[in-house]
Amino acid sequence: MKKLITVLGIAFCLTSFAQVVNYKKLNLPTVDAAGIVYNAKSEKIGSVDESGIIKNADGEKIASIDAFGTVTVDESGKKVVKCNKDGNLYAIQISKTSFKGWDAISPEPGVEICLLKDKKGKLVAGVHKHYRQFGGAAIYLLIKKQ
Repeated sequence: MKKLITVLGIAFCLTSFAQVVNYKKLNLPTVDAAGIVYNAKSEKIGSVDESGIIKNADGEKIASIDAFGTVTVDESGKKVVKCNKDGNLYAIQISKTSFKGWDAISPEPGVEICLLKDKKGKLVAGVHKHYRQFGGAAIYLLIKKQ
């Protein structure tokens, strides 16, 4: 009986520490299940679709992502960043002060959000798993344009 109480006590302690993360409270830019992109203040700043079209908050197409993961801004034709199928984001040109890329973390079972970290390990964004490939690129571009 004493062992049972000890085991139950340990299980209770562990479950109290293993809380579900509420990603809305992280105050990070996010892409939701509908492809809507929000900034850290939860304001809509644009959208991305499954074909890689990035639109601003007014619904105007501002960039597209090709089959190789290269994000091209429509107005200038400039290639900004590259993304891969895992959601990692890479800089095309690297300098000391420029963007060096983000790494995507696969979601835990039952969690639908992929977290993105910069090269220093700091959380920078959250992307719904359906938009994992293009979500980070959309966040980067839309935040940069603000």
